[in-house]
Amino acid sequence: MSKAAAESGPTLSGMKYQVEELIDTSGSGKVVRVGDRGQLGRRYALKFIAREGPEDDVNLARAKAAVEASAKLGHPVPLKYHDFRLKRKWFRVERGELLMEYVPGQGIDTLPDLSLDQLVLISQKLASGLAHMHRRGVRHGALSPRRVMLTRSGEVKLLGFGLHLVPGPLREQYKGDRLYMAPEQIRGKILGERSDVYALGALMYHLMTGQPANVGGRAQGDREKISLPSRLNPAIPASLNNLLVSCLQSDPPKRPETMYEVSQRLDAIVQEMKLDDTMLKGGGASAVE
Repeated sequence: MSKAAAESGPTLSGMKYQVEELIDTSGSGKVVRVGDRGQLGRRYALKFIAREGPEDDVNLARAKAAVEASAKLGHPVPLKYHDFRLKRKWFRVERGELLMEYVPGQGIDTLPDLSLDQLVLISQKLASGLAHMHRRGVRHGALSPRRVMLTRSGEVKLLGFGLHLVPGPLREQYKGDRLYMAPEQIRGKILGERSDVYALGALMYHLMTGQPANVGGRAQGDREKISLPSRLNPAIPASLNNLLVSCLQSDPPKRPETMYEVSQRLDAIVQEMKLDDTMLKGGGASAVE
């Protein structure tokens, strides 16, 4: 059991759980919904991460890092990671077990019919959550649509953060989704706050225009190398177009300095477009990374 888990809530060692439902098998492990027999009505998501060889160690390290990062946070957008433990068989690590917050929802990568209004609201909430994470010293480092969940009640949840806490040699093994990686991350440089700014911009650009900013996963991103968002989607207002272009600058100093600045600009865009959180209600079935 990690120290972070002991301080923040439920632990695997202190829980008698019952598997209730298989949630997902599409990520780096099988995820099930479990009920705590000692706390009736309490449900969690439990992820089993198999270790078949050294190549799986990066997934185990990322799970441990997520728990460490989660213990520093107090914001509704980042998913809560409660505990992580290794299970051994004959002194050999057989698998990892990651206990997480359970929320009924669906990854936005499986929701192709989201409107521009909904995508702007989702982006606003992501920026708010990421700004909080950055203030607490936590970076994401692996943003992608499948790590963003929309719940049935209209909440936005962010998964899979804390890559910067993975030890260097293992972090270098993580391939990630290059479509959303900042150019400096693709080149193996140290992750900074502006790397997440770029990744959020790339995610928004792809979802709002239907085309990736990083064509083929190359280290692109400046004004000369991408089509203006408003040309691909004329419904994008000038303020949003300018924000996307600034986030996608290949040179980090040319991007917004902080995620808080991005969050403030998205707040203003939401007001400009007269959007309301009720537009997000009605997410899909359960899914966890």
